[in-house]
Amino acid sequence: MSKQDLMQQEMPRWSRSKRRHAAASAMLLSLALTACGGGGGEGDGGEGNGGGGDPTTKGWGTAALLETIDFGDAKNVRVAMNASGEAVVVWEQMDSESSNMSIFARVYQPAGGWGAVTVIEKGSEVASAPAVAIDGNGRAIVVWSQSDGERTNIWRTSYDPVTGWNSANLLETDDQGSADSPAIAMDAAGRATVAWRQKEGGGYFNIKARRYAPGSGWGAVTLIELEELGNAGFPSVSMHSNGSAMVVWRQNDGVSWNVWAARYDMGPGWDATVKVDNTPFDVQAPHVAHDMAGNAIVTWRQAHFETNKLVMAANMYRPGTGWSGVSGIGGSAAHSAFGQRVVAWGAEKFAFFWYQENGGITDVYWGRVDGSFKPAKLLETDNSGSAFDPKAAFVADGSGVATWLQSDGMRTNIWSAQLNADGTSGIPELLETDNTGNALSPELAMASSGNAIAVWTQHDGKRYNVWYNMRQQ
Repeated sequence: MSKQDLMQQEMPRWSRSKRRHAAASAMLLSLALTACGGGGGEGDGGEGNGGGGDPTTKGWGTAALLETIDFGDAKNVRVAMNASGEAVVVWEQMDSESSNMSIFARVYQPAGGWGAVTVIEKGSEVASAPAVAIDGNGRAIVVWSQSDGERTNIWRTSYDPVTGWNSANLLETDDQGSADSPAIAMDAAGRATVAWRQKEGGGYFNIKARRYAPGSGWGAVTLIELEELGNAGFPSVSMHSNGSAMVVWRQNDGVSWNVWAARYDMGPGWDATVKVDNTPFDVQAPHVAHDMAGNAIVTWRQAHFETNKLVMAANMYRPGTGWSGVSGIGGSAAHSAFGQRVVAWGAEKFAFFWYQENGGITDVYWGRVDGSFKPAKLLETDNSGSAFDPKAAFVADGSGVATWLQSDGMRTNIWSAQLNADGTSGIPELLETDNTGNALSPELAMASSGNAIAVWTQHDGKRYNVWYNMRQQ
């Protein structure tokens, strides 16, 4: 299938009906995303407020190092930004004292620039997989998994612009089995939802969650999936501005992997779990996002029933109405799709991003939902090497920005493109030009003004470091 064919592929429309849509399902078969005490963290160097470009200049600035620790590789970098442009970046990196992987952070304030690099965890055992979320007042929560020498546990800490970083504490204390893969979401009022997978007494991995509310603190750990047919894992969390939340994950029923979801409502609490997909084929990497009206879209990858290629599917949940039904959104019997993400900017206004096979390389595509699905479009047209790992963010008018990785035939670089409110995109541009080594794992966050921060890791010939670039709109 050519790029032109892929750009012209027809997308099904979302129905407003409560019932499932047989036509959409058939198409899939045929193709078949704070309390803070005192006690600051330990400073560990920094670059002040430099780098990232002149804040008075429009567009992306100049890429700069976010840390200069140089003791070991940095990886798993994550960023969260609120509507005002306050941001927190976290990552894992080896520290010089314990020689273990620790969790580091750096805070950005629009008025003051970057604070110091801070070790927010430096225990005697390995810490990994940090996740971060921030509220409308600049308060943030960071969660990660960490070994105690026998098992891995979920830990947390918090940041307040006035008091700084709090001490790290366990988020869960169930020592029957290891816990990992934490995910977090937070609304502007500071309510947060954390989900993770945890092994129960040597049996299956289950999905657990814990809620935080300003003024009342952390609630109880809740087991939100009760199926005991097989392992569950890879949770994704999203929250709406009213405090409701949705957690999605994949789970094995003894035959195949399916997408499951649990919804939290303010007041009633957790709803019963629901299987979101409707076919017997294995699923991968579910991802969820809310729009401003409280609707949620779940996306996932699923094996094609004939060729085993990976197609992308989605299902929308509307409060008071329920699930709309499964729709195919990318991939085909001949060309697998990967790395799907969904981002919202308005009521029932979403955009999907993915990369897809095209001959010997992969290309980045995107499609929009604005009343109905719009035709998928190429986000980049450079065929010198594969493009993959797209991320995107939007503001309320439907404009935004996307980043992705792309090979130039020798190394991978970070690219970006403007996303316009009319559904078109700008000319792709490089966010970094350091060709010493590969750039990897771009992450992106945006303020309501359209200002944005992109972060990634990049090899300098000896180790991977954390880099960033800032965009002024």
